[in-house]
Amino acid sequence: MNKSAAKILVVDDDSRLLGLLTETLAAIGYSAEDAKSAREALAKLAESKFHLIISDIKMPEMDGFSLLGRIRENYPGLPVIFITGQSTLDSARLANAEGILTKPFRISNLEDLIEQALELNKTDDSELNRISEISGEIT
Repeated sequence: MNKSAAKILVVDDDSRLLGLLTETLAAIGYSAEDAKSAREALAKLAESKFHLIISDIKMPEMDGFSLLGRIRENYPGLPVIFITGQSTLDSARLANAEGILTKPFRISNLEDLIEQALELNKTDDSELNRISEISGEIT
């Protein structure tokens, strides 16, 4: 998937980091939107298609793990990358996210994880398209 076609939703309650990440992703060629909470992210997911979610773990009201659970339930195959502090790294590994970045991180590391996750999403989309084609042939 080419960068400009990829739509990424960034979720973080830290408005400074949220703005920085969204601007950085746009500067390197991605279409990025932000959400200041997990609830706002779920509302945006209901309105638009995204190819990747990048989320903080520690957020008020609903944390990143709960958000991941809702995404897995309602948007299977949508990749999620967590951004976290060292203290929650082991928990993040157990959550089965597609990628985990510990703060502070290099943008090049984020880019690598994004490319890997988007490749995974592309594979999932191709499989879904193939299944749709097969079921279209059956009907």
